[in-house]
Formats: sequence, C-alpha cells, structure tokens
Amino acid sequence: MTKDALQPRIAGWGFALALASSTAWGLGILLPEDFALSRNYFLLFSFIVILFISGQALVHRLTPLESKISEPKVVRYIPADHFPNGGFVVTPSDWLYQNLSYAIVLEQDDGYEQLLGVAKYVMSQNNGLVQLMALIRAAGGSEVWRRLDAGETDQLSKIKLKIGMPADVE
Repeated sequence: MTKDALQPRIAGWGFALALASSTAWGLGILLPEDFALSRNYFLLFSFIVILFISGQALVHRLTPLESKISEPKVVRYIPADHFPNGGFVVTPSDWLYQNLSYAIVLEQDDGYEQLLGVAKYVMSQNNGLVQLMALIRAAGGSEVWRRLDAGETDQLSKIKLKIGMPADVE
C-alpha cells in the first residue's frame, strides 16, 4: 500500500480515537456515580462503539473512490527488439504495482475491448513513467501488434490497461 493510500486510513483512525476518547470522558463527567450499569463498563463500551463506528466511517469517507484513481495512459510502444513481445511506457497510477500482470486491451468505437495480450510491470523510470513488458500476445490482436511493430502510433490512445492477477500465475 502506498503512502498516499495509507494516509487517509491513519488520519481517519486518529480522529476516531480522539472523538471516542473525548466522548467517553464527557460521558464520565456527566453520568451520575450511581448509574444503573457499572459506570466504567458503560464508558468502555461507549468508547469501543464510538471508536469503531467513527473510524470505519472516516476511513471510507477519506479513502479515494476507485473512480477517482487515475487510469494509466499509454505514452509509447517499446518495440519487440527491446522486449521479446514488445512493451509499453505508461503514466503512473495508484494501482500499478510490481509482481502484477495487466490485460492489454484495444478499446473499439462501440465500447468492445479487444484483448491484445498480458503485460507485466517492469520498472518505474526516473521521470515517473512506468515500463510494462508484454508477456503474451493474443492471437486476435495480431493486426494491432503488426502495426505497433511497424511504428504506427495511431492506436496508442485506444490501448488501455486492465488490472489483472499476480504476475507469477500462468
């Protein structure tokens, strides 16, 4: 988990702990000594319930929605003379991680996503861009691969990545 993804969780639980503590302290002052339940047990129970509910609510509220996580964009095709099946340079995204593989698809005009192959995260460049190596080329995408190998870049804007599976799974 990245630092940016972890920050809302820490902030949410820290605020929840402060809220629960101050609420339990306030109840401790307001409740009479001869409260029907044991006062200490009631305060402990209140503290735990408030901590759990407010912590979960704040974590869900502060964590970015999947729709707000930027989708990586293909910037460049790396020809097959650099990687056996070619590769791509893409913009960074919060869901690009090492040891994961990604489906490479070509988005058609009618919304259909044609599978081109499977790629693996190779490295993050100094400028922040990420290199992906194509592991497998899908047979149905041979025309697109041929055009990419020939140096045509008109299809790059239509190529998308879909989150996949661990890279060691065949």
